[in-house]
Amino acid sequence: MALTENDFSFAPPFGSDGAAIRAIGEDHFRVELGGAPGHPEWRNALQFTILRNARGRRLRLEVVFDYDRDKDQRYNSSFLSFSYDMFNWRPVFWTYGQSTDGWNNPHNLIFPEFREDRVFVGSQAPFVLETLENLLPRWIASPYVRSAELGRSVQGRPIHKLTIADFANLARRPRAHYFKNEHGTEGCARWRMAGIVDWLLSDQAADFRRNQICHLIILSNPDGPANGWLRVNADGLDQNRTFLAEGPDQAKQGVEQHVCQRDVGAVMNSDCPLDTFWSFHTWQGPGEVMVRAGKTLTDWTVLRNILLDLDEHGLFEPMHDFRPKFQMASMWNEGVHDRFGITTFLSEGGTTHFTKDQCTTAGRLLIQALAEYYRRRLPER
Repeated sequence: MALTENDFSFAPPFGSDGAAIRAIGEDHFRVELGGAPGHPEWRNALQFTILRNARGRRLRLEVVFDYDRDKDQRYNSSFLSFSYDMFNWRPVFWTYGQSTDGWNNPHNLIFPEFREDRVFVGSQAPFVLETLENLLPRWIASPYVRSAELGRSVQGRPIHKLTIADFANLARRPRAHYFKNEHGTEGCARWRMAGIVDWLLSDQAADFRRNQICHLIILSNPDGPANGWLRVNADGLDQNRTFLAEGPDQAKQGVEQHVCQRDVGAVMNSDCPLDTFWSFHTWQGPGEVMVRAGKTLTDWTVLRNILLDLDEHGLFEPMHDFRPKFQMASMWNEGVHDRFGITTFLSEGGTTHFTKDQCTTAGRLLIQALAEYYRRRLPER
């Protein structure tokens, strides 16, 4: 039985707000994407679920766009992936060509023959709230993990935070680090953070856990991936342009980033303030880590060289200073640096990490490099 329009859903968890689909041939469809809240010129990511009848079918999609309207926010700047179980993902890549009925330069997706009737499709290596909540029980079962719900998104989804350390055997003066992701459809960045968590809970991290505390908000904008919104929340606020130098203000920055900035401030005012802050994102190319050096971790080139030595497969470019053209106080890595004076990192790139395993490996490399840096630079305390 051929697929029909009724077999597709653009609703969460792998949603694309405002998308419409129309059949133009057997297993051949055209999709027009909706625009982001407050930014109709920004196309939402193509994400959907095939609810039934996919087994044995070879799906072709033509995704149309208006170049002048969409040039500031490319929905096709990253690959997509499909899955039968929402956990094991296989990448699929955009192709280009003429439309069947006059559209110029449609972006096409041609899938291999499906093996199951139900198929999930999402941006990059997808990571949505349901992914996180499937991982949380295993992580929280560890005695080294404390979990908290910082608040709820505009649409009512929870914002989870993890704190990881060997609390029973913690050093007298531990160091602390904060890892956070802002944007909605950057699944590769969140799998990178999942790799950090898995390493932190491994036997290899025992010494690090005794001397370091790690705070992680893997999904600070849970409405984003549910709806295919790359940058914004339901109120149309760019989630990486919301840090406020004057301090948290929900009216100005929205509920999601308000609770996150409030939490960062609480950690900075605690007995164990942060040494480093990391903002996780993706853009085209290999992993790219940029640094704003501060009063902590001042010799970051040592960390750069350690990561280069560990990175046997070339997942990362060499770590470098933050690019001046991107400096903006409302960005999280910039804002935390400016407000507190600590060293901050922008973990970008990674769209050449085409599988979940490559992304988690990249995350493990980052945290291993950080652990080795402190092993070399700091005496036992």
